[in-house]
Amino acid sequence: MAEAAQKSQQRILVALRQLALLAPNGRMAAAEAMALLNELIRYDTYALLWLDEKHKPIDILSAFDSPCFTALDFVENFVSRTDSDAIDVLTDCYIQDVGARFVEISRQNGDGEFVRSRSYNTFAHRIGCGWGVMLSLCNGDGKPLANLTVWRSLHAAEFTEFEIGLLEQAHPWLEHLLRKDAKVGDAPDVRAFSSVEHATLLIDGGGKVRLASTGALGLLHQAAGVPVMGESLKQSVDGDITVLLQRISRGLPATCPGLPNLPSSLSINNHWGRFHLRSYNLSAFESAKAGKTALHIERQVPFWLRLFSAPRFLELSPREREACLHVLAGSSHTEIASKMGVKSSTAIYFIRKIYLRLGINRHVDLMSALTNVEL
Repeated sequence: MAEAAQKSQQRILVALRQLALLAPNGRMAAAEAMALLNELIRYDTYALLWLDEKHKPIDILSAFDSPCFTALDFVENFVSRTDSDAIDVLTDCYIQDVGARFVEISRQNGDGEFVRSRSYNTFAHRIGCGWGVMLSLCNGDGKPLANLTVWRSLHAAEFTEFEIGLLEQAHPWLEHLLRKDAKVGDAPDVRAFSSVEHATLLIDGGGKVRLASTGALGLLHQAAGVPVMGESLKQSVDGDITVLLQRISRGLPATCPGLPNLPSSLSINNHWGRFHLRSYNLSAFESAKAGKTALHIERQVPFWLRLFSAPRFLELSPREREACLHVLAGSSHTEIASKMGVKSSTAIYFIRKIYLRLGINRHVDLMSALTNVEL
């Protein structure tokens, strides 16, 4: 049993390394990296906080029970339950607690009593977290890049020394992945994208949000390329998204009645993914008040990136995964053999073995077989 668990852990570490070497854009791949980390070290919640050179937070990605949850849920919950400038307090706590690369946010002493850090007392227990471990991530020059904290609830088991050791093995690949952030506007050269999230906001003619989930606001921040932090976050939570709309539609013609800066259809590529935005004027309908607009946002990421959250894909060997990616990119057997550095017969063997395992016989069925969804 222990040998099987060890093989599974090694498989996840190899997958994380493969993702880090493959991904042209670290921030876009952050959710997939965290899904892999959750396979390696089970946790209930995480927060990935990007920092500037002075350790000040500039953006955040987090999840509650799901690696794809919006960062806004995390920040809004945090700000509403903490006095003073909550984000600065949290950052100061992190800096004070970091004496080594890994910090236990909460632990139990020999007498069965909890020993909690300032980070835990200030923040973690307020959102129901029990056990936590923080991982500091740096750029190649040693300057701060991000803080990653993973949490478990108090009724769950504490992180063990063995699990901390697994985090240490994952650490260099997490750093390698996240420091590969592409410039805004860059897009990976892939043939297909798959949808990840959808959301709709109801906006009045003055750019005020009348109805939206926190997930929708988070997607709007990402589409605009505006960090989910600071004054912009406060304004959007209060309902004012005019700054975000202006940033999205800068230099584009006005085509949406009631919102002069918002185009009716727009596609955006940035380090969070590819976004498709469509606005619908609701004043034509009798039940809608004049000037109201529905804004639909769809976030997409490269299909190969989504594969790293698919269990059936992760069950393949590293070489089989590589062959899959080439097949899905439309490469021929000869091209796959050249890219993998093997003979054509070997490439064909890999592909046939994959098809047999998945119960398919056509390359057009490969994506749906791996993810159980249509491309």
